[in-house]
Amino acid sequence: MLIYLSNLREILVFKKSKSSYTDKQEARLLPRLSLYFFDRPKITAVIWLSIFVFGVLSYTSLLNREGFPTIEIPYTVAGGSYLVNDSAKVDNDITKPLGEIALR
Repeated sequence: MLIYLSNLREILVFKKSKSSYTDKQEARLLPRLSLYFFDRPKITAVIWLSIFVFGVLSYTSLLNREGFPTIEIPYTVAGGSYLVNDSAKVDNDITKPLGEIALR
């Protein structure tokens, strides 16, 4: 069976294409669809925005998030004033004992 194609470009596209399209109109569906949305940016923006809003709503309220437990990280804050000019004395008298108590 001899297939006559009108120009060299269609021959190259036909050879490179591995799809099983038999109809010429079916093979051009994706380019037509993309050109439809390129020509209508307002419709594209509305569709994109609606998908985004639905995603945010479903993540925040529509889905049960039982798989995301709350994480409670233990921490301790100690404050005080110790009026000594020697940092070694503060380290020995205050910091090391408090650190040992906190790590128990």
